[in-house]
Amino acid sequence: MKHLLLLITLSLCFTNSFGIDVKIVSETGPVSGARVTGYTEKMDSTETCVSDSAGLVVIRSPRTSVINIDHEGYSQKIVKIAEIKDGTVTLNPAPKLAELEVTASNRTQFLNHASYRLSMEQMKDYSSFYNALNEIPEIIVMPSGALYYNGETNVALLIDGVETSRQELSTISKDDILKIDIYDTPPARFAVNGYRGVIDVITKSGLRGGNVGIDLSQAVKPVWGNNSAALYYNYRRSRFSLRVNNENRHFRHIRENSTLRYEFDGVEYEKRKTGKDSKEDIDDNSVVISFQNNNPDSYLYNVEAGGKLDRFYRNISQDVFSGGHDFSASTRLNTRYDNYWIRNYFEKKLGNKGSSGTLLANLRYTHFNNDYHSAYREYETGEPDNPFENHHDDYKTRYDALFGEIQYMLPEKRWGQMYAVVYGNYKKSTYLDTESDFFQKNGVAGTAIQYYGYLGKFYTQGSVGLNYEYSKTQSVDKPYSKVNPSANIRTFRYLRRNLYVMLGYRFSTSLPMISQLSETNQWRDNHLIFHGNSNLQPYHTHQIEAGTNITSRYFDGNLSLSYSINPGMICSHFIRTDDHILETIVNLDRYNVFFSRLAATVKPLGSKVWTWGVFVNFGRVYGRGPEYEWTSYRFQLNASTSLMLGRWTVQLGYQHPGKVSEGQLVRPRGQHWQANVMFRATDNLFVGLIVKKPFGKDFRDSERTVHTSIVHSETEGIIKDWKNVVSLTLNWNISFGKKRNYHSPQYDNLDSDTGILNKYNEK
Repeated sequence: MKHLLLLITLSLCFTNSFGIDVKIVSETGPVSGARVTGYTEKMDSTETCVSDSAGLVVIRSPRTSVINIDHEGYSQKIVKIAEIKDGTVTLNPAPKLAELEVTASNRTQFLNHASYRLSMEQMKDYSSFYNALNEIPEIIVMPSGALYYNGETNVALLIDGVETSRQELSTISKDDILKIDIYDTPPARFAVNGYRGVIDVITKSGLRGGNVGIDLSQAVKPVWGNNSAALYYNYRRSRFSLRVNNENRHFRHIRENSTLRYEFDGVEYEKRKTGKDSKEDIDDNSVVISFQNNNPDSYLYNVEAGGKLDRFYRNISQDVFSGGHDFSASTRLNTRYDNYWIRNYFEKKLGNKGSSGTLLANLRYTHFNNDYHSAYREYETGEPDNPFENHHDDYKTRYDALFGEIQYMLPEKRWGQMYAVVYGNYKKSTYLDTESDFFQKNGVAGTAIQYYGYLGKFYTQGSVGLNYEYSKTQSVDKPYSKVNPSANIRTFRYLRRNLYVMLGYRFSTSLPMISQLSETNQWRDNHLIFHGNSNLQPYHTHQIEAGTNITSRYFDGNLSLSYSINPGMICSHFIRTDDHILETIVNLDRYNVFFSRLAATVKPLGSKVWTWGVFVNFGRVYGRGPEYEWTSYRFQLNASTSLMLGRWTVQLGYQHPGKVSEGQLVRPRGQHWQANVMFRATDNLFVGLIVKKPFGKDFRDSERTVHTSIVHSETEGIIKDWKNVVSLTLNWNISFGKKRNYHSPQYDNLDSDTGILNKYNEK
């Protein structure tokens, strides 16, 4: 018994030896009821306690490095344990409401990226962490879910360096987020894949427990939805996730109008089709499982396996007028896409916490199936069983692809930082149809060096590399085999901390796809036939760009201008032959594009309580092919506004019916608007409504050839079901086996990406 009492006494003494007494006071005396939360240097919460009537709390965890003190009557205070003098912390009275200022996201600029830390206070009014990315000045998440970074949409989304999806960022717990790293010039491993920006979400280390995330948006009539569910579980260094996603569109009142007009052998041919109510079904489903083991100071390994099953069915009915006669037509299209993949990602810090650099490796295998079935029939009205025109197209595409890369990142030095990457991609494609099967093998092997650093007053980001590209197709005797250089350089001049101008140049090469090489004839009309072109060659792109960016309390804006020269651009084209007009794909003689974009966010109140976002794109396209040339223009305008009122959030989004010019096709966009209303029932449960085209009629989208084309083709799609579609939306995040942390403090890291140096609100 004596030994037991001695053991208990020693244990208590040992425990108390780690205790630190801290007294919370104000100008008027001790402060009781102050909530004190402890954190490690890596922002992991360690303990929570409340000051007693004497203002006293005891910090018991030896891992606690920083404490956050919160009391409704006083300003929040964040203090390092090592900097507490005489064991006393003094709080200041809370400011009056008129004096309260909502600060911007905490931003730290590093040599190759910017790092943001979002507090729970900033994120709490957003239905998901994905939507909370709106707190970052350069990012806008539209009510439709589209994400823009400085106006760019080709942005890689990552979690801990591993590629992820919007669905995962919509279901992950906000409590698990440590910081968000933003790369406006992507690291080499993403730049070689064409990304224009990278958003890397870094989670906290040493997490335990898990969460279930549900993100639903579903309408019943018509059937329209985008639904995701995920299970995450963390145990020390390991993280497991299971994610499922479903997108569905079942329309019963769609119509397709089209006009086809051309002259052949002195005769004008014209066919006008007027759409009748038809049906369209789209069902996309995916399942992804992943496992990650991560020691932040040493290594990270992630393995992911997934599958995607997409189904598309359309049955279009039309009334046709051609050659002075009226008749009917029907088009049936049935396609199936299956995609399966497995991916391994490994990251190793060399030396002491990366003092000798970092090594990255990525290996991905993908298998893809595509089954395409279409049937076109023309018949006397009322006699669908006796068609006088009956055409079928059936083909299958199969491919297997293997992509691998190894990257070495040198530690940051005074002269800057460098990356070196070696990568390879091999793909074997098979095209199967009723006339002629063929295969294509192509591969890319390359290396690139990337640099970040200052050259005088100019901050420069650039990469140069060599790509060996190989392509062999069964229908072409001579394979394509060539080494092409690649280059991308951007230099920035910061006029102020929040204002810069940029100038850049990019050179790249693009290969033709297997679907463009098939020369199987497909009937279009009496004297119009379509097939691909087995003699297509890769083409180059030279692009110069300039831009400027500003961030401030009331306004964030980005303006960019670019001009690209694309000799040999691959584009659809019409060519006259002796007995028909051929719609095919060719390498153009010239294809030049001028493009400008303005992305802006206006904050009338100086905070995210009320925001306006706008995107304006304008472009001019000049193309010249074998028989004709053209000039066309593009114009796009998207706008949104968001109002956050406590537990309520209201968002409105609008798409102007501008037009997009792509190749020789002009696509007037459909006018669209959308309203989202969300209510925060609890801190982790959001419910609301999404209304598409409120008080509107139908949704119209179209496509037409340029006026100089020898074939005038115009198609208009109408979705009458879209009128006043009302969807119920729900986002619910349920944690288990871990403490919830609502007091994530903000820090400003001046010279380290991991250490905690200064309080944000006391600089």
